[in-house]
Amino acid sequence: MKRERMIKIIISILLMIFFLFLRTHPEYYSKLTNAAIIRTILSLLILLISIRTIIEITIVYTIVGKEMNKNRTRDNILVGLKNLYTIIVVLSIFLVILSLMGLDLKQVFTSLSIVAAAIAIVTKEFIAEIIIGIINGFSSKIEIDDIVEYNDQKGKIVELGLQKITLLTEDDEVLYVANSKFYNADIVNYTKRNIRSMSVDFQMDINKIRSVEELEKKLILACQPMEHYLVPDSYNLKLLKVSKDVIDFKFQYVLKEVRKEIHRQVRRIVLRTVANIVTK
Repeated sequence: MKRERMIKIIISILLMIFFLFLRTHPEYYSKLTNAAIIRTILSLLILLISIRTIIEITIVYTIVGKEMNKNRTRDNILVGLKNLYTIIVVLSIFLVILSLMGLDLKQVFTSLSIVAAAIAIVTKEFIAEIIIGIINGFSSKIEIDDIVEYNDQKGKIVELGLQKITLLTEDDEVLYVANSKFYNADIVNYTKRNIRSMSVDFQMDINKIRSVEELEKKLILACQPMEHYLVPDSYNLKLLKVSKDVIDFKFQYVLKEVRKEIHRQVRRIVLRTVANIVTK
């Protein structure tokens, strides 16, 4: 992967040098009918290739730094750069199209200022999603591979897009959340504490519970087949909410190493144990 990116960087630099040479030596194409169009396209290619090359160099630097354990550059920075690159590409192509149509950009933006304001009002939600997506790309609060809880859904962040955030839930379901909703919601980030600390939430009929201590012992006993993967004495049954008919619990434990399949097995054991108690 690193070798492929290095090849891309070398090719990009060679292409940029070639396009720069053509751009600074118009005599090679000045006699052509579409000389102005060629010059504009060359400028666009130089801009986009140079930005893309910077991003690729940053990615390689990050990969090398992680291998040497000396670089703390986060993956979010790369996401933010890619999002910015996407926006720059769209804007650049739009400006080039206007330029190729023979329009004066200053006059266009002046004459369309009122229309642009109206469009901004109509598309403010769409623009807000993009702005928040860029902010998320450079944020230190949430990162790719973080384990978070959003609206009672616990999962791993697998993508920070310009419009939506993609979560992979514990049930291996893919959940797409709009950037604005995710940004304004109360998010629990489990990775920022101890990623090995896990929990299973459940609810029980109050009439099915003899004592909290007895319930905790049954859950710990049920988890004994998995004790090789769990930290001893890390179990804790926590009461979240007590109402007239039901009690909300959180069964907490710590993994010796982060393994999603182990957490899934423990979760299944805990929920089946609770189901057996309730159905008796």
